[in-house]
Amino acid sequence: MQNRRLLLIGAIAILTAATIPFSFVGAPTIRLAVIGLFLLVGPGSAFVLMLRLTAESNRFGNLLTPLLGSMAIGLSLAISLTLATVMVYARLWNPSVGVASLAAGTLILLAFDAIRHGLRIPVRIPGRSGGASQSAGTSQSAGTSQGAAASQG
Repeated sequence: MQNRRLLLIGAIAILTAATIPFSFVGAPTIRLAVIGLFLLVGPGSAFVLMLRLTAESNRFGNLLTPLLGSMAIGLSLAISLTLATVMVYARLWNPSVGVASLAAGTLILLAFDAIRHGLRIPVRIPGRSGGASQSAGTSQSAGTSQGAAASQG
């Protein structure tokens, strides 16, 4: 369950990250496909994932999955329409910036949800991934061999 949730977050994050450059440049057909799919499911999916509703956590089981999907699509369309309406009334109509800002907000929500559900990014510090324990063990063995030599001499 946890892995499926993180896989879903990752898939939506990849789509969202691809939307940002395509909102400014790209072939028209690819832009239409990527941005259209993002506007259909991206922001709403991020909000639905924040609700922590899962098919396994309730008595309805798989009947909740279509409801969550339709909620994601409905929320995405509502958020996109609200953003477009605000841009029109504020006389700041710039669709590329609107899509990019919506994608950035979606990425922030997805990152917050991934951190909240236990996504741990392994951080490796160079020189610390076993080197410290080996050098400590080497100095201890060198110290014991020096002590043994001193006791013999």
